[in-house]
Amino acid sequence: SSILWEKDVEDLKANTPFQRLRGNLLLPLQLLVFVLIIFALSRPFLKGALATAGNVILLIDTSASMKATDIDESRFTSLKSVSTNLINGFEDGTRITLIESGISPKIILGPTSNKSQLLKILNQTMPSDAPAKINNAISLASSVSDDMGQAEIIIMSDGTRQSYDTDANQPIRFISFGTEDAKNVGIINFDILDNNSSVPEKQVFASIKNFGNIKQSFGVNLYHNNTLINVRSIILN
Repeated sequence: SSILWEKDVEDLKANTPFQRLRGNLLLPLQLLVFVLIIFALSRPFLKGALATAGNVILLIDTSASMKATDIDESRFTSLKSVSTNLINGFEDGTRITLIESGISPKIILGPTSNKSQLLKILNQTMPSDAPAKINNAISLASSVSDDMGQAEIIIMSDGTRQSYDTDANQPIRFISFGTEDAKNVGIINFDILDNNSSVPEKQVFASIKNFGNIKQSFGVNLYHNNTLINVRSIILN
């Protein structure tokens, strides 16, 4: 009988090198699970919107500095062009939310997968004459994304990523507009006061800030009813 030799034969096979692997369905399944676990732990950041996310939040900077023309077109015009390409490039069914980051950040549309409606609202959006509170807008976007499960936040601004608080629970992509050495000077406060006298005069107060990194020399012209009434030369560091 060969039954007595079966155990010795199995031991011999176990110690024989370069054997052909036996068919085992469990092994490829275990490898697949292992790869998926590694992929999930790495939290990959894909260029463009996440194809599997289904939700994208576009945060649009509408501050006065977006009117700067230090590039071929204004920063905001460039922002609209890039946003249009992004929206058209998203997969059908992707739900998109538009957030305007003005003084008071607000949701101007969404979430919606209607690209025509998104582009219409985007084209109607214009930069303001005031600063923007980007960090508040990021907090709003983060709060909105928490209810979406998986989402991607895209910040479109002329600032730098380091200047913003981007601590959110969702992946964040930053798209910047403008140049670092741009001549970016703007009026941040303006007020007119009546002169308490018998002469009908008014006092004008304006605060001007240099948002660039180099000293700027420029003229400030004051008009009333399209008539130039005063000119001042100013130098700002």
